Amino acid sequence: MLGGKRGGFLRGFPISEAGNPARGRNAASGQAYFAGVASAFFVVPEGVWMVWVTLCGGGGGGAAGNTTTTGGGGGSGGQSIVDFPCAVSPGEVIPITLGAGGGGGSYSSGSGGNGSASSFGGYVTAGGGSGGAVGSGGGNSTTLGGCSEPGVTPGGTTGGAGGGSYFGLGGTPGGGGSTNAPTHPGCGGAGSGGGSSNNGGAGTRGACLVRW
Repeated sequence: MLGGKRGGFLRGFPISEAGNPARGRNAASGQAYFAGVASAFFVVPEGVWMVWVTLCGGGGGGAAGNTTTTGGGGGSGGQSIVDFPCAVSPGEVIPITLGAGGGGGSYSSGSGGNGSASSFGGYVTAGGGSGGAVGSGGGNSTTLGGCSEPGVTPGGTTGGAGGGSYFGLGGTPGGGGSTNAPTHPGCGGAGSGGGSSNNGGAGTRGACLVRW
């Protein structure tokens, strides 16, 4: 039992002999979710000394296809950080920034824009995803089209799928990168097909989940 041990740990924080975190056990529990806005504030509830933050940056935009046969790469999803522990104080006001998604590449042969970073005060920052490149891997992928969703195979004239985040899957290729745009936070946009007159899909803004 953790409560009976001296020098134990709870999510990386020391447990006192009574079983409480060193800064005091939370007297309340709950969660708050932030998405769809550029910025917000989290006010630490009374009796809460520890929160766990899940955060993702904005997704990268997908690239446009070129004018011949090569599909554009999908953008990568924003960095996802899960259950990051933060020692806080009741009543503390913590600013939250949710990174914007990168714009889709413009027809023809435009690369996707990078997503922006998200942050939870000075406690933790999650980087934005990389934009997809024309005729090369999307974001962190090393394959043509930057496919990152299971079951979607890029190559040739097909644009790559956008990368996902902790909150869901990225955009899937269609007639153009914006045809099947991602709906979840922090996800990459899909690349546009080669030879089409479509732009790449845009990435989505990041999100933040706070639990206590």
